[in-house]
Parts: sequence; structure tokens; C-alpha cells
Amino acid sequence: MSRHSERNNLGKTGFFKQFTQFWGAFFTLVSVAFVAILVYLDVLPLKLMIGVFAIVAVLWILMFPALYLMKIRKSRKIIAFFFSTFMIFIYATGIYYLTGTISFLGGVTAGEYTEKTFEVLARTDDVRYNKLKDIADSTVYTLDGDFPGKKDVEEKLRKEYLARVDYYNNLPDLGTDLLNRNCDLIMLSDRGKSEMLDISPNFSNETKIVGEIKVRIHPRDIAKRKDVTKESYNILISGIDNDKKINENGRSDVNMIVTVNPVKKKVLLTSIPRDYRIYMKKFSGASDKLTHTGIYGIDTTVEAVEDLLNVDINYYVKVNYATVRQVVDAIGGVEVYSDRHLLLDDESGDTYEYRKGNNLLGGNQALRFARERESYEEGDIHRNENQQAVMKAIIEKATSSKTILMNYGSILRGLKGYMNTNIREDEIRKIIKNELTHIGGWDIETQNLTGEGNSDVLYSTPGDYAYVMEQDEKVIDKAHSQIMKMIRN
Repeated sequence: MSRHSERNNLGKTGFFKQFTQFWGAFFTLVSVAFVAILVYLDVLPLKLMIGVFAIVAVLWILMFPALYLMKIRKSRKIIAFFFSTFMIFIYATGIYYLTGTISFLGGVTAGEYTEKTFEVLARTDDVRYNKLKDIADSTVYTLDGDFPGKKDVEEKLRKEYLARVDYYNNLPDLGTDLLNRNCDLIMLSDRGKSEMLDISPNFSNETKIVGEIKVRIHPRDIAKRKDVTKESYNILISGIDNDKKINENGRSDVNMIVTVNPVKKKVLLTSIPRDYRIYMKKFSGASDKLTHTGIYGIDTTVEAVEDLLNVDINYYVKVNYATVRQVVDAIGGVEVYSDRHLLLDDESGDTYEYRKGNNLLGGNQALRFARERESYEEGDIHRNENQQAVMKAIIEKATSSKTILMNYGSILRGLKGYMNTNIREDEIRKIIKNELTHIGGWDIETQNLTGEGNSDVLYSTPGDYAYVMEQDEKVIDKAHSQIMKMIRN
């Protein structure tokens, strides 16, 4: 071999050794970053955390000297380079999932708010009002009462648009007087307009939107916090009847108390029919049905449920239709039992078949099954049972070790933007850590509230009769006793 070739080989060897020094430093940086994020997240049990630390440390001791020291043989450096590259990929994947977890926890617990839209409306033929700036020195009429965000909108009307604000006592009179030219401008929330269309189907054709005002509504902290690893607690699952992002209010069509006993690893699901009669403290004890409380905010729903069952709701989890679909798809579907054969048309245009017995359901199928009530003589009562079956299947599959390991990232991505809770980040971390310490094996029980159907004028349906399910004191007392028993055991 010529001297020139020898110099080239030495140069290549020197460059490779310099590169492995850099790679050793990079390997160290990634290893430290992985450990630091793992410590920050704090979801692993102590024994598992120590095991991970030990493995990372041993791998570093084996890899770093071989990469960094110049006197190490090239063959050993090559082996160390390829193995460290593989480990960097593993650590980077771990960092991706860990940072995703941090982002998810911050997203679902970052102070729930709802965005509410109010519309200023005029008659279609009224040429004076086309934009919000046109309402200066005019009077805008709206409903009397303390609705979420209403005061903020009224302040904007007065200060930004220089309008006066006056009030009506009920929705039908407000809409009718606008159409009959007894007033020129009214203000309705998006939900109020929807209810107005139920009263007067031609309302949209006879009115025009002068302008929209959007406000963010932040409810007060209503959590009654517990040590989630040692004390039992109640979570209210409130399922809103929309398929949009979670920061929009709507009727609370799913109302389920999840009573968790973390020591005994027991869960009690208590479903309350959407049409159950409740009383709202926010509106001086006004009578309504439970589903309407979601229109006025999650705090209204929580207060109504606490008053109904005489129990503390420690936390809430607010979800909507999209949440169910996203979660079920993320965990690879759920197996749910149907007590009869069903063919159900879906809003998507598909028809889903459910055979009598166990059915493996995807997200849309599970959602459609959980929403169905027309096929059952018991109506909403049977729908609650189906919702419990879907919830039970989700809990059992999501807490299995295989699902957590294989679908962890998908679950987080599926839930992000479709769930909100007042459980704090540190409390969720404790729940995860406790579950990883004692994974799976939950005993899940269910119960339902029932009552007799009736028709009545309610707070949210002034001047009109609506179906409502009357309270059954014996059923309520029994449900209360079962919840307290689960908490005390």
C-alpha cells in the first residue's frame, strides 16, 4: 500500500473517531433529555422509574466510552455507533410520547372555557340596521336573567356600540314583538335562536343578523378535591349534544356519575335520564330537565346533580359525540353486548347492524348505539344502559396493559380537543401512576335513575309544555345509598 493510501485511510479513521465523539455527546444529550422529561411527567411508579434509570445508565456506560474515547478500536466504535443510533431512536420516540402527554394534560385541564355567540337581529325589511355600528342610539332587547356571557355582551353593546339594553321576560314575546314591529332590535344566544326557530319556523326568513358578538365564559372552580389514590371520589361525565370542539355549550344528553374507589379498584356508574326533573340554584331554584342545564354551563349541571342525589361531585369530565368516536377508534374498538337485533340509520348515511349478543364496534357504531332510544319501549332508560355498556367497555379495554402500550399515542391524539376536565394535571398523573402500579382488574357496577313521564312548562321552555321525567324519591334514595356505600368501602 502506498503512503498516499495510508494517509487517506488514517484520515478517514480520524474523521470517523471525531464523528463518534460528537455522536457520543449527542447520545448523552438525548439520554439526559429522556430521563429529565420522564422525571418531569412523574407518572411512573418508583420501582419502574428506578428500573428505567438503571437501564439508561448502563447503556450510557457501555456506549459513551466506546464512542468518545479516541483509543478505542474502530470495530467497537462501529458497533457502539449502530447500537446508540437504535437507542437514540427509542429515546426520541419516548420523548415524543412524553411531550405529547404533557401537552395533552395541559390541554384538557387548562381552565375550561366555552365560547358563546350572541346575535343582534333585526327584521329583514329594516334597512336601517346592517352592521353593528348602525345600532348606536338604538335599544336592543334581550331576555332578562343571568345567562353565561350575557353581561359581557351587554357591556359591549353599551360601551363599544353605544346602544341601550332593555329586557323581556320570555322568549316567545321577545321574538313575536320583533316580527310585529313592537321593537326593532333583539339579541339572542345561538341556543336562544335555535329555540326561537322551534317556536316560529319562519323566524330566520323574517329576520337578519346585524352582527355577532363572541365571548369566552370561564366557570368558577367547583372541584371538591380528594387524594385520588387513597380516597373515593365522584366524577360527573357530561356529554354535550354536539360534534364540535369541546368549548361550546349544548344540551347535556349524557349524565353519568362515575364513583371511583381507588383502594378497592371498584367503579360505580350511575346514569341519570336526560329528561329528569331538576332544580337550578343559579336561577332561584327554577324547575327544568337535566339536559337543559348544559346550555347554561357545566357548573349548572354539577349543582343540579349534587342537589338531586345529595352527593358531592368532586370533578367533572366534559365530552361530546366526537369524544366517544375518537376514543373508541383510538383503542381499536370495543366489544359491547346488545340485548336485541338492531338496524340503525346514522347521520353519515350509513346503516349499522347490531346482532343480539356481543358486537365489536368502531367509533361511529359505538356512538350510534349509545344514542339510540327509539327502538326501546323504555326509551331513555334503556339508552342509559347502553351508554353504561359502552363506558364499561372503554374503561376495561383502555386500562388493559396491551391497549395502554400499543395505543397510548392514539388515545392522547384522539382525546385532544374533545375533552375538558377540572381534574388537575398532578391529580391525573397520580391516577396514571396508580393505575400503572396496579394495572387493570377494575370491578364495575351500574345503576340507573327512573321515574314517570309528565308534561310541564319548564324554565327553558317558557309558554310551552315539554316532556319531563318526574323524580322517584325511592329510586333516588337507593342510588344515593349505593354511591355512599361505594365511597365508604
